[in-house]
Amino acid sequence: NVAVGGVINKNAFNYYSFYNADAYAEMTIMLTSISGDADLYITRRRQSDAKLNLPTKTSFIWRSMFYGSDTVNIAYDDKDFCSDCEYLIGVTGYSNATFTLTVTSKTASIIRLRPNRPQNAALTAGDWMYFSSDIPTTTADVTISATSLSTGYVDLYVRLINASSLASGHPTLPNPEDPKTYSYSTRFSEDSHVFIPGPRNEDNAIALITVVALSNVRFVVMAATSNHPVLLQLGIPQSHFVAQGGNAVFQVYPNAYDDLRVTVTARTGDPDLFVSSGNVMPTCTAGENSWEVTCTNYTWSSRMYSTDQIIISRDFPCTRVLPATYIAPTCDPDTAFVAGRHNPVFVTVYGYMASKFSVMGAAVGQSTQLLPGQPQLSTTSVGFICSDRSHATGTCDSHTRYSRKVQIAYFTFQVAASRDPSSSSSSSTSHFDMVNDVILTVMPTCNHTGNVSDAIYASQHRRLDIGTDTILCEPGCACAPLRVNVNSCPMSRCTEADRKPSELPGQFKLSWTVDPATGATIFITADDLATKNAYCDPNKSDEDCLYFVSVSHEKADDAAAFTITARTPSDISLIPCDAREYPDRIRVQTTDYIPPSSSNVNSGGLGPRHQQRFYELCSQSNPKSESYRRLLAEAAGGSSTAVTTLGVSEQLIVEAEQCHGHTSLYACADDGKCAEVLPSLQSWGYFADHTRSCVHSFEKYGRETCQWAPQGSNLVTLRLPQMDGNYFLMANGTGRYTLQVRSTSRGVDMAPYLMFSGIQEFTAGEIDVLTVSGNTMTLRWRQAYVLLPGVSEPTVAEYMTYKVFIFDENKADARVRKENVVQQSTCGLEYLSTVLPTSAVTIIPNAPVAVADRGKVFMSYTVRGLKTMTAYRIAVVAVCDSYCLSQVTKANASPRLKLSCNGGSNECRAQSLAYIAKTMTTSVTPDEDHESDTHSGGSSGMSVGGKVALAFGIIFLVLLIVGILLAGAYWWKSHRILSGVDVDDNSPASSPFGAFLDTLANGFTRVTEMSMDVWRSLHGQVQGFRNGRSPLPTSSHHSGMDESWGGGSREALQQDRTYVAPSAAATPSATTSGLFSGVQTFGSTVKQSWSKATSSLGGLRNATTGSKPSTSRRDDPAGMEGQAYLPLQVLGNGRPAAAAATRNPMQASPAVSGGQQFTLEEDDDEEVHVSSKAHGEKIIC
Repeated sequence: NVAVGGVINKNAFNYYSFYNADAYAEMTIMLTSISGDADLYITRRRQSDAKLNLPTKTSFIWRSMFYGSDTVNIAYDDKDFCSDCEYLIGVTGYSNATFTLTVTSKTASIIRLRPNRPQNAALTAGDWMYFSSDIPTTTADVTISATSLSTGYVDLYVRLINASSLASGHPTLPNPEDPKTYSYSTRFSEDSHVFIPGPRNEDNAIALITVVALSNVRFVVMAATSNHPVLLQLGIPQSHFVAQGGNAVFQVYPNAYDDLRVTVTARTGDPDLFVSSGNVMPTCTAGENSWEVTCTNYTWSSRMYSTDQIIISRDFPCTRVLPATYIAPTCDPDTAFVAGRHNPVFVTVYGYMASKFSVMGAAVGQSTQLLPGQPQLSTTSVGFICSDRSHATGTCDSHTRYSRKVQIAYFTFQVAASRDPSSSSSSSTSHFDMVNDVILTVMPTCNHTGNVSDAIYASQHRRLDIGTDTILCEPGCACAPLRVNVNSCPMSRCTEADRKPSELPGQFKLSWTVDPATGATIFITADDLATKNAYCDPNKSDEDCLYFVSVSHEKADDAAAFTITARTPSDISLIPCDAREYPDRIRVQTTDYIPPSSSNVNSGGLGPRHQQRFYELCSQSNPKSESYRRLLAEAAGGSSTAVTTLGVSEQLIVEAEQCHGHTSLYACADDGKCAEVLPSLQSWGYFADHTRSCVHSFEKYGRETCQWAPQGSNLVTLRLPQMDGNYFLMANGTGRYTLQVRSTSRGVDMAPYLMFSGIQEFTAGEIDVLTVSGNTMTLRWRQAYVLLPGVSEPTVAEYMTYKVFIFDENKADARVRKENVVQQSTCGLEYLSTVLPTSAVTIIPNAPVAVADRGKVFMSYTVRGLKTMTAYRIAVVAVCDSYCLSQVTKANASPRLKLSCNGGSNECRAQSLAYIAKTMTTSVTPDEDHESDTHSGGSSGMSVGGKVALAFGIIFLVLLIVGILLAGAYWWKSHRILSGVDVDDNSPASSPFGAFLDTLANGFTRVTEMSMDVWRSLHGQVQGFRNGRSPLPTSSHHSGMDESWGGGSREALQQDRTYVAPSAAATPSATTSGLFSGVQTFGSTVKQSWSKATSSLGGLRNATTGSKPSTSRRDDPAGMEGQAYLPLQVLGNGRPAAAAATRNPMQASPAVSGGQQFTLEEDDDEEVHVSSKAHGEKIIC
């Protein structure tokens, strides 16, 4: 039961053995990785076994490959359990690692903790575990903590005794059922630590610790003294406490080849971060004023409010990576950061205020453990995604088919099986009886600088008067959004490849793009088809489930900062104090969901879900903000009451906008006035729903004081006095809602507010339908104005935009009734647009209202392209984004204005206002002027598919008629041939219809032949190009031809004793000339054949030439009708020779001979006369 330490190299094995003689033993083998990552493999050996089979990665009975720490529980009912046998334990290094190994049995009463070192453990619901730790000093503060690594919770019970009493016999262990047996406890609180300040009277004391599991849970327990550094495990956060003005010291052993990230996240208070390498324990001391702090022996520091993060580059340790990091002038790149097994990095967390916090040291690029409900500030780093990874090591295979460099960060989240509700009836733990759905929240840190906001607005709204020369694309913003990929698996079935999900096919079970403005809240549940594939049920697999998460983006050279939180419905989600103070004081905006009661049965069959969500809300003011210090300065120079009222004069405003369903909010302060820390339906200090908000008086015979909410409000609003502590919130009900938290400044709500033009009555938000004409509808609504804090009159917003939603009434109404969708809320309309079929939704994101309406009371917009005789539900949302608000505050000259949204770091969050939805039906007759007009996602009177079908129907009908006529013509021609009639002579047909069929058949034959000639000519030009020639520059003249013609070159033509007359002008390519001539003759022939066929001119024997053509120049296309051009071979003596006569001139290649003009005419005797204008002679061919 004493931990054994060790060191292991990557892929090597250390072996240990443990003998068990108890037939009913319950053993726990715990491996805690101090640095690096070690894994656990176990086999057993009976006395009858002759061969010693040591465990390996491929030969084992039990194993655990969890990052950081591993636990294997072997109980007497395990099918591989044995008594009177030896258990062989193999510890292998996934990377170089130092570790401690502990084996405990159920018969062991107390596990001894090594001072200031974490100990990994696991418990099932309702079980207890005992620990002890030596406290060698009476002056140092002592912190005993238990940090849950998976979902679930534990309670701590602690008492201090003298070491001599432990040696004299069995001491009385802390018993949760007997308060006399313990002095400190986390029962009835949400703390995960016990803080025992020094000095104390107990000399040579020992701390006895009892840990009780409220649900199945994996946790890290530790006893730490303030005079020695606490050891941090890489990638695993620990929960601690530091008093105001105190120092909590830690040490971490970084990997030799990785950068180091150190993060501190506050639950309460304001901890600051100091890091050194080579100096033991950086130290800070406070001066007379709390903000006057002197710190020594540090190299890197970060003093942001609430949350701090430092990244130390291994290659350039004295170069700042994050903007908030300060580097001491004494930093030496050669000695500042020497990573390795014997070179720890020391971390000091200074209490600027008394603080509850979590601290973590992690190797950049390696996986980080997420604590349930605890936000984790992180950044991406350079990594690779590849199509093929090794299942054993997780690295990219050497023969991978595809790989790409990206910015990426990896995380792990563990979900324990739900506890049995019958194991405890305590009301204080009732909210833990929950399902195992997982909620992931990712919020990017997208801080625009320069004129980025102007550039984005200019690109979205096509404004040319806004400069866009310095557009900056910051990762996490709209130009480079973050991508979340998730894998999940039961713990024993996970492979190393599962640990690194990516966007590549087959490497994720869920992929999601993060919205840069609102972040992403992803609900992974078995009830949602979109996320069902990524859901893992620990109750069905009978073991814990692991979720592996990656956050990445494509800009490989730029790291992205973001905050990630993972939780289940039973976890308490922390809403931390924001390190950055926005001008509108909006701290957080997130979405949550409580399933309806009709589906309130979890997948494990353990009973109904509780229709509640719990939050812990940081309430303190930022003591480092300029506004806070300004108030202190004013208080110091004025009355003392300003200081005493400073903490209570401000308020926290918690607002829940209902998307669908009904939700109420309850709150309790952590001052102990509520019956329990968490609010309940029976015990609460503050309450609100959509009709009223109430404050409960805890005085004797106290009553609730309530205020009614405005009529038609879809907001649930709590106003909580700001204090030095935290509030615990409960959302009770069903449905989806958006939760926003903001604070006041000097008692004024700093968030801008959208309202109607001077009218706040509920009916002012109605939409009027002015006209309905067929599939066209004209809408009108009141303009939305912006009410700024400190200003009594609303302001016109020039850049206000209006988003129009058009829903199919029949489909929308069914969904609205089923889920009680709130249609006068922005999130309700957005939700409805995502759950309805695409064909039933039309969204016009920036409706172009009439220019004449700008600045007027009413706005109008005409919707076109709707279906006739169809009922539509129409809604409008006014949106004033950050750019819109910045322009409003710039334009407002009121001296009372208290807000400035200047862009950059002073951006304000977008505000929206939903109008009352209107239902209208289009009329019967479509509007002919607008019948074909459509909008994105909408449909016109005839759908695109209908128009395509009609066009194909008409084409098919025409082809059918032509086919019937041609078939009849060919039948008639065949009939006459079989009857002994020469169809080529002048023998008349027996009837006018027969003459029509004769002409049609002959004309179609000639058209077919000419089309083939055009193809042959074009094919010849292509073949010429393939032989290495390119066409000459084109010309507007159509005289002459290229240097080559057809498929032969100039040399080939000369070898064939062919002479090409030179062209006097710039000539087009042969392809252009030949195709031009052929198409002209082809078109002329078709036209004349059709004309003759329809006029039944059967006596004409040549369908090619309607009349004798006149001689014309080729650069005059109008005179080319009826002419054909032949290439003339001129023999060596230069005299034209007779060519083979042909009935169809187009059977020869359609081109001209060089630059000379020839005219072809056919007389009644079928003789072709070729005349040359230049030679003045005619040749009969």
